[in-house]
Amino acid sequence: MGQETGIVSNHILNTGPFFSNPHTQTIWANVVRQQPRIKSIRERIELTDGDFLDIELSTPGERGVILLLHGLEGGSESNYIKEIFAHLSSMGFQLILLQFRGCSGTPNRLLRTYHSGHTSDLNHVAELMKCRFGKLTAAVGYSLGGNVLLKWLGENDRRALLERAVAISVPFDLAKSATRLDQGVSRIYQKWLIKSLQNKYLLKAENHKLPCDKNKIHQLNSFWSFDEQLTAPIHGFSSAADYYRKSSCRSYLNKISLPTLIVQSKDDPFLPVSAIPAAPELSNHVRLMLTNKGGHVGFLGRDLDESYLKSTITKFVCDVN
Repeated sequence: MGQETGIVSNHILNTGPFFSNPHTQTIWANVVRQQPRIKSIRERIELTDGDFLDIELSTPGERGVILLLHGLEGGSESNYIKEIFAHLSSMGFQLILLQFRGCSGTPNRLLRTYHSGHTSDLNHVAELMKCRFGKLTAAVGYSLGGNVLLKWLGENDRRALLERAVAISVPFDLAKSATRLDQGVSRIYQKWLIKSLQNKYLLKAENHKLPCDKNKIHQLNSFWSFDEQLTAPIHGFSSAADYYRKSSCRSYLNKISLPTLIVQSKDDPFLPVSAIPAAPELSNHVRLMLTNKGGHVGFLGRDLDESYLKSTITKFVCDVN
Protein backbone atom coordinates (compact mmCIF):
# COMPACT_ATOMS: atom_id res chain seq x y z
CA MET A 1 0.00 0.00 0.00
CA GLY A 2 2.89 2.38 0.65
CA GLN A 3 1.12 4.25 3.48
CA GLU A 4 0.72 3.47 7.15
CA THR A 5 -2.67 2.01 8.03
CA GLY A 6 -4.79 1.40 11.06
CA ILE A 7 -3.66 4.63 12.77
CA VAL A 8 -4.94 8.13 13.33
CA SER A 9 -2.50 10.80 12.14
CA ASN A 10 -2.55 14.47 13.12
CA HIS A 11 -1.31 16.95 10.54
CA ILE A 12 -0.68 20.66 10.96
CA LEU A 13 -2.04 22.48 7.92
CA ASN A 14 -0.16 25.76 7.49
CA THR A 15 -3.08 27.96 6.47
CA GLY A 16 -1.92 31.43 7.36
CA PRO A 17 -4.18 33.79 9.33
CA PHE A 18 -6.78 34.34 6.57
CA PHE A 19 -7.59 30.65 6.14
CA SER A 20 -7.40 29.66 9.79
CA ASN A 21 -11.21 30.04 10.06
CA PRO A 22 -13.15 26.90 9.05
CA HIS A 23 -15.89 28.89 7.35
CA THR A 24 -13.36 30.84 5.27
CA GLN A 25 -11.81 27.51 4.25
CA THR A 26 -15.18 26.01 3.34
CA ILE A 27 -16.65 28.98 1.48
CA TRP A 28 -13.46 30.00 -0.34
CA ALA A 29 -12.76 26.49 -1.61
CA ASN A 30 -16.33 25.66 -2.60
CA VAL A 31 -17.80 29.01 -3.67
CA VAL A 32 -15.24 31.79 -4.17
CA ARG A 33 -12.37 29.94 -5.86
CA GLN A 34 -13.97 28.91 -9.13
CA GLN A 35 -12.64 26.05 -11.24
CA PRO A 36 -12.97 25.57 -15.03
CA ARG A 37 -15.69 23.25 -16.33
CA ILE A 38 -14.74 19.62 -16.63
CA LYS A 39 -14.18 18.18 -20.09
CA SER A 40 -16.29 15.05 -20.25
CA ILE A 41 -18.84 12.99 -22.11
CA ARG A 42 -22.15 12.30 -20.38
CA GLU A 43 -23.58 8.81 -20.40
CA ARG A 44 -26.99 7.77 -19.09
CA ILE A 45 -27.28 4.45 -17.26
CA GLU A 46 -30.78 2.96 -17.15
CA LEU A 47 -31.60 1.19 -13.87
CA THR A 48 -33.76 -1.87 -13.32
CA ASP A 49 -36.24 0.07 -11.15
CA GLY A 50 -37.10 2.36 -14.07
CA ASP A 51 -34.88 5.24 -13.01
CA PHE A 52 -31.53 6.39 -14.39
CA LEU A 53 -28.10 7.71 -13.44
CA ASP A 54 -25.96 10.17 -15.40
CA ILE A 55 -22.21 9.71 -15.30
CA GLU A 56 -19.45 11.93 -16.71
CA LEU A 57 -16.43 10.31 -18.37
CA SER A 58 -13.13 11.92 -19.27
CA THR A 59 -11.03 10.79 -22.20
CA PRO A 60 -9.37 7.36 -21.71
CA GLY A 61 -6.11 7.34 -19.74
CA GLU A 62 -3.25 4.90 -19.62
CA ARG A 63 -2.77 4.99 -15.83
CA GLY A 64 -6.13 3.54 -14.80
CA VAL A 65 -9.72 4.50 -13.98
CA ILE A 66 -10.88 6.54 -10.98
CA LEU A 67 -14.50 6.83 -9.86
CA LEU A 68 -15.64 10.06 -8.17
CA LEU A 69 -18.63 10.55 -5.84
CA HIS A 70 -19.84 14.05 -4.99
CA GLY A 71 -21.43 15.42 -1.84
CA LEU A 72 -25.00 16.39 -0.97
CA GLU A 73 -26.58 18.30 -3.89
CA GLY A 74 -23.24 18.34 -5.69
CA GLY A 75 -22.34 17.17 -9.16
CA SER A 76 -20.22 18.10 -12.15
CA GLU A 77 -20.45 21.81 -11.23
CA SER A 78 -18.96 21.36 -7.76
CA ASN A 79 -15.58 23.05 -7.38
CA TYR A 80 -13.94 20.09 -5.65
CA ILE A 81 -15.09 17.75 -8.46
CA LYS A 82 -13.88 20.08 -11.20
CA GLU A 83 -10.49 20.45 -9.53
CA ILE A 84 -9.71 16.77 -9.00
CA PHE A 85 -11.34 15.68 -12.29
CA ALA A 86 -9.11 18.00 -14.32
CA HIS A 87 -5.98 17.29 -12.25
CA LEU A 88 -6.13 13.50 -12.33
CA SER A 89 -7.17 13.53 -16.00
CA SER A 90 -4.04 15.54 -16.79
CA MET A 91 -1.99 12.88 -14.99
CA GLY A 92 -3.20 10.13 -17.33
CA PHE A 93 -6.16 8.67 -15.44
CA GLN A 94 -9.64 8.22 -16.85
CA LEU A 95 -12.16 9.85 -14.54
CA ILE A 96 -15.76 8.74 -14.05
CA LEU A 97 -18.10 10.95 -12.03
CA LEU A 98 -21.14 9.17 -10.65
CA GLN A 99 -23.88 11.77 -10.27
CA PHE A 100 -26.49 10.61 -7.79
CA ARG A 101 -30.13 10.45 -8.85
CA GLY A 102 -31.45 13.91 -9.66
CA CYS A 103 -28.04 15.61 -9.37
CA SER A 104 -27.11 15.89 -13.06
CA GLY A 105 -29.43 18.81 -13.83
CA THR A 106 -32.27 16.53 -14.94
CA PRO A 107 -34.87 15.36 -12.38
CA ASN A 108 -34.89 11.62 -11.88
CA ARG A 109 -38.10 9.72 -12.66
CA LEU A 110 -38.99 8.18 -9.32
CA LEU A 111 -40.02 9.80 -6.05
CA ARG A 112 -36.97 8.33 -4.35
CA THR A 113 -33.65 10.02 -5.08
CA TYR A 114 -30.44 9.30 -3.13
CA HIS A 115 -29.35 9.49 0.48
CA SER A 116 -26.28 9.13 2.68
CA GLY A 117 -26.56 5.37 3.03
CA HIS A 118 -27.81 4.37 -0.43
CA THR A 119 -25.05 2.15 -1.84
CA SER A 120 -26.79 0.02 -4.47
CA ASP A 121 -26.37 2.62 -7.24
CA LEU A 122 -22.66 2.88 -6.47
CA ASN A 123 -22.35 -0.90 -6.56
CA HIS A 124 -24.19 -1.07 -9.90
CA VAL A 125 -21.90 1.52 -11.49
CA ALA A 126 -18.75 -0.05 -10.03
CA GLU A 127 -19.74 -3.46 -11.41
CA LEU A 128 -20.59 -1.94 -14.79
CA MET A 129 -17.33 0.01 -15.03
CA LYS A 130 -15.29 -3.03 -13.97
CA CYS A 131 -16.83 -5.04 -16.82
CA ARG A 132 -15.96 -2.23 -19.22
CA PHE A 133 -12.51 -1.14 -18.02
CA GLY A 134 -11.32 -3.82 -15.63
CA LYS A 135 -10.60 -3.33 -11.94
CA LEU A 136 -10.82 0.33 -10.94
CA THR A 137 -7.68 2.07 -9.70
CA ALA A 138 -9.50 4.07 -7.03
CA ALA A 139 -12.74 5.63 -5.86
CA VAL A 140 -12.83 9.08 -4.27
CA GLY A 141 -15.85 10.29 -2.31
CA TYR A 142 -16.56 13.72 -0.86
CA SER A 143 -18.79 14.45 2.15
CA LEU A 144 -22.06 12.49 1.61
CA GLY A 145 -20.31 10.66 -1.22
CA GLY A 146 -17.55 9.74 1.22
CA ASN A 147 -20.10 8.29 3.64
CA VAL A 148 -21.69 6.28 0.82
CA LEU A 149 -18.28 5.04 -0.30
CA LEU A 150 -17.10 3.97 3.17
CA LYS A 151 -20.40 2.25 3.99
CA TRP A 152 -20.25 0.40 0.65
CA LEU A 153 -16.66 -0.70 1.34
CA GLY A 154 -17.67 -2.03 4.76
CA GLU A 155 -20.77 -3.88 3.59
CA ASN A 156 -18.81 -6.43 1.54
CA ASP A 157 -15.32 -7.22 0.34
CA ARG A 158 -14.83 -4.93 -2.70
CA ARG A 159 -11.27 -5.93 -3.60
CA ALA A 160 -12.41 -7.54 -6.86
CA LEU A 161 -13.77 -4.17 -8.03
CA LEU A 162 -11.37 -1.63 -6.61
CA GLU A 163 -7.74 -1.23 -5.59
CA ARG A 164 -8.01 1.66 -3.12
CA ALA A 165 -10.34 4.41 -1.89
CA VAL A 166 -10.25 7.96 -0.54
CA ALA A 167 -12.98 9.71 1.47
CA ILE A 168 -12.93 13.42 2.34
CA SER A 169 -14.84 15.41 5.00
CA VAL A 170 -17.08 12.49 5.90
CA PRO A 171 -20.22 12.85 8.09
CA PHE A 172 -19.39 9.64 10.00
CA ASP A 173 -22.32 10.00 12.41
CA LEU A 174 -25.30 11.47 10.56
CA ALA A 175 -27.29 12.30 13.68
CA LYS A 176 -24.43 14.31 15.16
CA SER A 177 -23.82 15.96 11.80
CA ALA A 178 -27.49 16.98 11.48
CA THR A 179 -27.39 18.46 14.97
CA ARG A 180 -24.14 20.34 14.28
CA LEU A 181 -25.55 21.85 11.08
CA ASP A 182 -28.43 23.30 13.08
CA GLN A 183 -26.09 25.29 15.29
CA GLY A 184 -24.43 28.68 14.93
CA VAL A 185 -22.84 29.70 11.63
CA SER A 186 -23.23 26.15 10.32
CA ARG A 187 -26.91 26.94 9.76
CA ILE A 188 -25.78 28.82 6.64
CA TYR A 189 -24.81 25.53 4.99
CA GLN A 190 -27.92 23.78 6.25
CA LYS A 191 -30.16 26.50 4.83
CA TRP A 192 -28.51 26.39 1.39
CA LEU A 193 -28.59 22.58 1.14
CA ILE A 194 -32.14 22.20 2.37
CA LYS A 195 -33.35 24.93 0.01
CA SER A 196 -31.99 22.90 -2.91
CA LEU A 197 -33.68 19.74 -1.61
CA GLN A 198 -36.96 21.55 -0.99
CA ASN A 199 -37.04 22.80 -4.57
CA LYS A 200 -36.48 19.28 -5.89
CA TYR A 201 -39.32 17.83 -3.88
CA LEU A 202 -41.67 20.66 -4.80
CA LEU A 203 -41.07 19.68 -8.45
CA LYS A 204 -41.67 16.04 -7.60
CA ALA A 205 -44.98 16.94 -5.98
CA GLU A 206 -46.32 17.73 -9.46
CA ASN A 207 -46.08 14.04 -10.44
CA HIS A 208 -45.73 12.09 -7.19
CA LYS A 209 -47.59 11.85 -3.90
CA LEU A 210 -45.34 13.07 -1.10
CA PRO A 211 -45.50 11.71 2.47
CA CYS A 212 -46.21 15.24 3.73
CA ASP A 213 -48.25 18.19 2.49
CA LYS A 214 -46.29 20.05 -0.20
CA ASN A 215 -47.29 23.34 1.43
CA LYS A 216 -45.31 22.34 4.52
CA ILE A 217 -42.06 21.62 2.69
CA HIS A 218 -40.74 25.15 3.19
CA GLN A 219 -41.28 24.73 6.93
CA LEU A 220 -38.81 21.83 7.07
CA ASN A 221 -35.81 24.02 7.82
CA SER A 222 -33.50 21.59 9.60
CA PHE A 223 -32.09 18.26 8.49
CA TRP A 224 -33.80 16.58 11.42
CA SER A 225 -37.24 17.83 10.31
CA PHE A 226 -36.60 17.39 6.58
CA ASP A 227 -35.30 13.85 6.98
CA GLU A 228 -38.11 12.97 9.38
CA GLN A 229 -40.86 14.11 7.01
CA LEU A 230 -39.35 13.29 3.60
CA THR A 231 -36.04 11.43 3.37
CA ALA A 232 -36.88 8.70 5.87
CA PRO A 233 -40.40 7.71 4.72
CA ILE A 234 -39.56 7.98 1.01
CA HIS A 235 -36.56 5.68 1.38
CA GLY A 236 -38.05 3.11 3.73
CA PHE A 237 -36.88 4.28 7.16
CA SER A 238 -39.17 4.61 10.16
CA SER A 239 -37.77 7.97 11.25
CA ALA A 240 -34.87 10.36 10.80
CA ALA A 241 -33.12 8.69 13.73
CA ASP A 242 -33.57 5.28 12.09
CA TYR A 243 -32.21 6.66 8.80
CA TYR A 244 -29.18 8.20 10.51
CA ARG A 245 -28.41 5.07 12.53
CA LYS A 246 -28.61 2.68 9.59
CA SER A 247 -26.87 4.95 7.06
CA SER A 248 -23.91 6.28 9.03
CA CYS A 249 -20.62 4.79 7.85
CA ARG A 250 -18.95 4.86 11.27
CA SER A 251 -19.99 1.32 12.22
CA TYR A 252 -18.66 -0.04 8.89
CA LEU A 253 -15.11 1.31 9.13
CA ASN A 254 -13.73 -1.74 10.94
CA LYS A 255 -14.92 -4.02 8.11
CA ILE A 256 -13.14 -2.30 5.21
CA SER A 257 -10.81 -4.73 3.43
CA LEU A 258 -8.88 -2.60 0.95
CA PRO A 259 -6.43 0.33 1.33
CA THR A 260 -8.47 3.38 2.28
CA LEU A 261 -7.50 6.93 3.17
CA ILE A 262 -9.83 9.28 5.04
CA VAL A 263 -8.96 13.00 5.14
CA GLN A 264 -10.77 14.90 7.87
CA SER A 265 -10.42 18.28 9.57
CA LYS A 266 -10.99 18.75 13.27
CA ASP A 267 -12.69 22.09 12.59
CA ASP A 268 -15.19 20.79 10.00
CA PRO A 269 -18.34 22.94 10.49
CA PHE A 270 -20.49 20.00 9.32
CA LEU A 271 -19.37 17.69 12.13
CA PRO A 272 -18.44 17.81 15.83
CA VAL A 273 -15.09 16.34 16.83
CA SER A 274 -16.95 13.71 18.89
CA ALA A 275 -18.26 12.17 15.64
CA ILE A 276 -14.76 11.46 14.30
CA PRO A 277 -13.89 7.78 14.86
CA ALA A 278 -11.02 6.71 17.07
CA ALA A 279 -8.21 4.39 15.96
CA PRO A 280 -9.80 1.20 17.38
CA GLU A 281 -12.85 1.78 15.16
CA LEU A 282 -10.78 1.51 11.97
CA SER A 283 -9.77 -1.68 10.21
CA ASN A 284 -6.05 -2.16 9.67
CA HIS A 285 -6.59 -1.18 6.01
CA VAL A 286 -7.78 2.33 6.87
CA ARG A 287 -5.71 5.42 7.54
CA LEU A 288 -7.43 8.49 9.00
CA MET A 289 -5.51 11.72 8.40
CA LEU A 290 -6.71 14.43 10.76
CA THR A 291 -5.74 18.03 10.09
CA ASN A 292 -5.95 20.85 12.59
CA LYS A 293 -7.57 23.15 10.01
CA GLY A 294 -9.38 22.68 6.72
CA GLY A 295 -13.10 23.27 7.19
CA HIS A 296 -15.41 21.15 5.03
CA VAL A 297 -13.79 20.04 1.76
CA GLY A 298 -11.46 23.03 2.07
CA PHE A 299 -7.90 22.14 3.15
CA LEU A 300 -6.35 25.25 1.65
CA GLY A 301 -2.82 26.13 2.64
CA ARG A 302 -0.91 29.36 2.05
CA ASP A 303 -0.32 28.41 -1.58
CA LEU A 304 -3.78 28.41 -3.16
CA ASP A 305 -2.47 26.97 -6.42
CA GLU A 306 -1.69 23.63 -4.78
CA SER A 307 -4.22 22.54 -2.21
CA TYR A 308 -3.27 20.08 0.50
CA LEU A 309 -6.27 17.99 -0.47
CA LYS A 310 -5.40 17.68 -4.15
CA SER A 311 -1.80 16.68 -3.44
CA THR A 312 -2.82 14.21 -0.73
CA ILE A 313 -5.34 12.45 -2.98
CA THR A 314 -2.84 12.34 -5.84
CA LYS A 315 -0.11 10.74 -3.73
CA PHE A 316 -2.48 8.10 -2.43
CA VAL A 317 -4.04 7.04 -5.73
CA CYS A 318 -0.56 6.94 -7.28
CA ASP A 319 0.69 4.94 -4.26
CA VAL A 320 3.47 7.43 -3.47
CA ASN A 321 4.93 7.53 0.04
